[in-house]
This record gives sequence, structure tokens and C-alpha cells, in this order.
Amino acid sequence: MFSALRSVACVTALSLLSIGVVSAASAATAPVITSSQQLSSLLAAASTKSSLPSTTTPSVAGASTDFSGWGSCLLSYSGPGGLTGWPGEKACSFGDVHAKKTIVLFGDSQAWQWTNALDVIGKAHHVKMVLLARSACDLASITQWDFYSVADSKNCVSFANAAVSKIAAMHPWGVIVAFIKIPFTETLNHVILSSSQFSGYLATRLKQLVAITPRVFLMAQHPVPSQDPASCVAINPTELLHCGVSRNAPNQAMNQPDFALAARASGANFVSQTSWYCSATYCPALVGSTLVYLDQYHFTKTFTLSLAPILGATLQHAGMLP
Repeated sequence: MFSALRSVACVTALSLLSIGVVSAASAATAPVITSSQQLSSLLAAASTKSSLPSTTTPSVAGASTDFSGWGSCLLSYSGPGGLTGWPGEKACSFGDVHAKKTIVLFGDSQAWQWTNALDVIGKAHHVKMVLLARSACDLASITQWDFYSVADSKNCVSFANAAVSKIAAMHPWGVIVAFIKIPFTETLNHVILSSSQFSGYLATRLKQLVAITPRVFLMAQHPVPSQDPASCVAINPTELLHCGVSRNAPNQAMNQPDFALAARASGANFVSQTSWYCSATYCPALVGSTLVYLDQYHFTKTFTLSLAPILGATLQHAGMLP
């Protein structure tokens, strides 16, 4: 299973390279979800829905291009280390770009996928958002064996170290952290890190951020199906339940225990987001008429926009918004 997961992850990382020169490709309008009760009802209904409605947002054909904006600010995982190629704070700012308070969105493409939702939140709360991200980059403070490049992850570590310095120079109000953790992280000697070891290295990174601002929010990873849901929906429009994932399936939330432990050890905020994506038993590929997945590892822009009120309320409750 892991070998297949790794292969798809590599393809996904490669596909993101082409996004850098493209802004958000879809003009789809997100049906906004305004309460946790509404979301729970939609997820429960989706957990038994087997057929596509006549119209979806985005369209089935358009799901693979319904990605977030500011793609030029997402550095390539195959690029050099540090911040080489990053367009800079001005080009990678959104939300209320004239606001006095700044929140940095730091991580990999998991951070990037939330840019449009955070653009809405930033405008509403008069906060400037800045994207500082490198594709497929684990932020734990240790050089690992990198399954994407089949080499060491020194360029990723170099990026993360340089990004922390850049974040300190921005004097931000807060930092939102999001990245993907693969099921098994290894040292350069191919020794698998235990959960406590990985959490310790991640806590070290988070402590660096907490030393800059006490408002650090670590986002949980969304469910990762065993196949590309967007392709599955296109192939199986009357068998949608094959395209999602059981809430209790292995690897559906690979990082939650490790991330929760690291957040507690560092003083960062962490909130489980499983209830944003899953009913009590199932994590669907379609919620209402909204297609959830861009690919196996990312949500559609439309789905993230529909969750903007939920994300905003969560951030506000955690003290992340002024």
C-alpha cells in the first residue's frame, strides 16, 4: 500500500510544478457552509449517496483544474534550498493586503490549498495573509530520506530554516502551519522515526515559530483516499461510495496523533478537523453538490471556499484572528 501511496504522491508533486505559473483556474462558486450543524448534516447525507447529481461544482471535467490561486508562490519540491524562486512578500500576499497585521501561511501544498479561503477570511478580518510554501516539504526539524526526490531532504530543511528567518523578519500577528506527513518518515540511514521522535522534531520547529508569535495554528491533514477521488468520480458516477474513504481506514489521517503531540509540546494550537471532512463513518468525495477533491492529496478550491466560515470560526476561537 505504501509503495502505491508513494508513487501517487510523487506524481502529485510533479503535477504541482505546472501550477506555479497559473492562477486559480476555475470560476466555480462555492455554496457556503455556515455552521458545524449544516456541515454534519451534509456529510451524513453524503455518506449514503451513491450517484452524482445532475450538476456539480466544480464540474466533474473541471475538478482537476479547480485549484487555489497564488500558485507561483508555491516553490517546487525539486528546486534548490532556501527561498530561491520565492516571488516575495508583496507578490504572495492576499486577504487585506493593506492591513497592519499579518498572518503567514507556512508549509507545503497543504497550506497553499487554503489560500482562497484565507483570502476571504483575511478580507473579513482585515488581516494580510502571506503564503510561504514549498511543495511536498515536511517541516520537522530533521533531514529525512525524501521519497519524492529519492534523496535526502536537505533542500526542504534549508527552505524551512530560511522561511522561519523570513517569518521572524515579518513580525507577524500569527502563523498557520500546514503540510503533509507521509505514513513512515525515515532518517538518512533509513531508520523509521517513531511517533514520539517525529513529534519531537516537529515540536522543535513549532517552538521556533512560537518564539516569534504566540499565535501558531497547526492544521490537521485531511483524509487521504487510496485512489484519486476526482478520477474515481468521473469513472464511477453511480458508485460514489467507492471514491471516498472510511473514517477509520489506515492512513486516512496520517498525522493527527503526531501533530497533536507536537502542538502540545510546543504551545501551538491544534484542532482535529476530521469532522470537517467525515461523517461518523465515512469521508465522502462529494458533499452536497460540491466535489471535494482536486486529486488524492488536495481539495478543490470550491470545497475550501465552502469551508471558509468553518475555518474562520475555528481560527477566531483559537485567538488567531484580531
